[in-house]
Amino acid sequence: MTKKLVDIGPAMKKIRDIGQTFPRIEPVKIAAALGAEAVPDVEVVGGSPLTLFAVRQEIARRLQSTSDARPVQIPLNPQEWRQLETIAAALADAGCAPSADQVAGMLLNLALRSALADLTATPIAKEQLRNRMADAKS
Repeated sequence: MTKKLVDIGPAMKKIRDIGQTFPRIEPVKIAAALGAEAVPDVEVVGGSPLTLFAVRQEIARRLQSTSDARPVQIPLNPQEWRQLETIAAALADAGCAPSADQVAGMLLNLALRSALADLTATPIAKEQLRNRMADAKS
């Protein structure tokens, strides 16, 4: 037979961090301080940790933005919504906890930029994009 243990000792004082907080440092400032060079944007294909970090940085930047973005409803099936919630949970950290809809907006933005880059690249790319869009509709 097991016996339940009950702690009746004095409660410990709550620890509060009252130290100075520092604002988030923009990646551009760090790059300038280190003398880093900008690299061209590349299409996001995989889900590597660096890709997730880039998405997290962009979401953090957007959360601080004061843009005039208006909410739009885009139909998603339950599986797609669960996938967005999973991605949002993976991106969350102490300084940034994006919602599933913020992740959806970010991913839509990345996809649109990629599609537009494809459209303007070459005539062959334009045709391939049209074919992909036609396939997606069917």
